[in-house]
Amino acid sequence: VAEGAAGDRLGDRGDRIAWPQVKAGQGLAGEDLSVVGPPDGSQADKLFAGPVTDGWCALVRPSLDEGIELTFASDVLPYLGVWICRAAWPDAGPKKQYTVAFEPTGAPHDSLTDAEGDGTAWKLGPGDRRAWRLRFRLDTREKIENAHARRAHDRD
Repeated sequence: VAEGAAGDRLGDRGDRIAWPQVKAGQGLAGEDLSVVGPPDGSQADKLFAGPVTDGWCALVRPSLDEGIELTFASDVLPYLGVWICRAAWPDAGPKKQYTVAFEPTGAPHDSLTDAEGDGTAWKLGPGDRRAWRLRFRLDTREKIENAHARRAHDRD
């Protein structure tokens, strides 16, 4: 789901976006969102996936055969926010971000008002707690990709 994109390039906020290939009629049809290009000022996208049933995501650098994997409890954090910025944000100023960020979360929104509106906002009373774990792993591209291929196979 699109939360926002520079120049509304992926459509309107709340539009469903195909992953990883953007489909015809969805902004830049045919673009592969899973491949991050150079910092050319063309992309600043915030997307949400979910609810997810297998809490993991990874970023790999094929040229260096390395990657970072993030795993999380999808029963507690059922959505994954993804921020991909190729020097198109902030709008003003000389310093632009070149960033890929993963954000496991309880709601598919950046706005608390929107999360309250669809019932995904967490409500904690005085003294209440909410806990979760995030696990980061650095490894080779092959080991990261193979680990998740095995998981997918185990579910079939």
